[in-house]
Amino acid sequence: MPLHLRWKDSLTDHWSWWISLLLMVVPVSLVCLLMLSTVRNHQADEARDRAQAVLADLDILLDHVNGSLINLQLDNSAGCAPERRQAMQREAYNLPGIEGFLRIDAGYRLVCSSWGPVDNPIEVSALNGGLGLHLSLARRIPVIERPGLLIYRWDARGVATAAVFSSAALRQLLDRVREADEAILIGHRDQTQPLLVEGALSPSHRPQAEAALNTHEELFEQHLSAISRLVLVRSNQDAKLSVALVYPPETLWSVMLLERWAVIGILLLSFGLTVAWVLLRRHRLEQVDHQIRLGLARHEFEAWFQPIVDLHSEQWLGAEALARWRRNGQMVLPPSEFIAAAESSDQIRELTAIMAWQSCEMLNRLVPQARDCYISINASPHALGSHSLAFADQLRHFFPALTPMHLRVEMTESALDPSRRPQVREALAKLDALGCLIGIDDFGTGQAGLDYLSDLPFSFLKLDRRYVQAIGTDSIDFRLLQSIIQLAWSLNLSLVAEGVETRAQADWLKAQGVHYAQGWLYGKPMPADEFYSAFVAQRASFETSTARAVNLR
Repeated sequence: MPLHLRWKDSLTDHWSWWISLLLMVVPVSLVCLLMLSTVRNHQADEARDRAQAVLADLDILLDHVNGSLINLQLDNSAGCAPERRQAMQREAYNLPGIEGFLRIDAGYRLVCSSWGPVDNPIEVSALNGGLGLHLSLARRIPVIERPGLLIYRWDARGVATAAVFSSAALRQLLDRVREADEAILIGHRDQTQPLLVEGALSPSHRPQAEAALNTHEELFEQHLSAISRLVLVRSNQDAKLSVALVYPPETLWSVMLLERWAVIGILLLSFGLTVAWVLLRRHRLEQVDHQIRLGLARHEFEAWFQPIVDLHSEQWLGAEALARWRRNGQMVLPPSEFIAAAESSDQIRELTAIMAWQSCEMLNRLVPQARDCYISINASPHALGSHSLAFADQLRHFFPALTPMHLRVEMTESALDPSRRPQVREALAKLDALGCLIGIDDFGTGQAGLDYLSDLPFSFLKLDRRYVQAIGTDSIDFRLLQSIIQLAWSLNLSLVAEGVETRAQADWLKAQGVHYAQGWLYGKPMPADEFYSAFVAQRASFETSTARAVNLR
């Protein structure tokens, strides 16, 4: 089975999920909130500008009207003389939107208008002293009996002159600042009711807006609710005059619709970053070191056992524990690939501990059947660190039936480089003190020199399968094999031949005095239960055949 991660596994990975979520949600949320804040600030600025524009137009209007009122008050004509009416008509003609002028005596009675004399004076009770406004678009102005804006001024004699500004002209004046879903209010503190020029206000918002119109601040802003905001500006010329604009702030959805192309661009960028992250994370998840860590967490590594036999009697003496990586019932990678990766990523310690533990579990089952059996486990200087040197003694505590002689340690020759020499010496010395037999695995393929054989407590050598396969050929490997056998005999080291696959290879090794072998000729690596059954059956068969041979004698 190739080391390939399913998309489902990569997408459900903890880091893939959370980082992808952050890449998708955080940038979009931050940008949308920033966009919303920017648009709201811009909208508030625009609202203030529109309210100030309305106020500026009213100030200009009041300036012009006030000048006309002063001119008319300078007229000393008696009563409602034609000269007074002509002056009123002339001023009304010069001021756009002014329908006419009125004259009110000290008794609050209308006595003259630009339309003509008043035969029956009309009582007027809505005017206050000084310069003022009477605002009414919802109902008729009492003086003229129709909606409009009444601007008046009292003189020192107690006579008021008033200008009538039509509601149509006022609406035309405010047309350029009208916006959908907005309400424009004009207030004057001399009046109890402000003038709602445009839009509509809910019953709950109107009291708040009217209270804001009575403030003394030149600029006032207030949130009436989550969906309504008020901006108020006050006239510099008439402190009693103010304009308020009530508008709904932009929602996130409206901002996204307004800036949809920017939002789409951000979404595409966020999606691209997320896809790039998922692909990068998937590539990282498929790396061997990460998959080994995942396999260790999922207990996917297991020990398989290949029998080690006596070449002369072909009795099974024990086995070598070989690491196998199975995921979903299939082999993931061959040991030659994941062992090297585990050593480079310092995960070999945990893997060696798993192999040792499962080997001791197997020995705990085998020892009652055969007291002389043993299992060899592979170890490297990476696995035999200061924290795991006593693993054999610790395992013996959990498996009391075992002795150190039941567990052998094979160290790969390729791991015996000079840089690890002090570490290797210390580790092997402690293992030797425990009584474990120690050997060199794959001898002849690494970089161990002869000084290792004299300096370290090795008890046996394992011939690499490369030399065993060279038996019967005229090759350098075959000559090296003969030299290695002679060297082992001279150093009083036992030999175990790996990769024995044919009877001719076994016979030649036997003739050279090699006592132990393993290979497909005797058995392939097997799972624990299968090896246990095969070992018990082989031992029983061997004892039966031995007993039969003794009886025949």
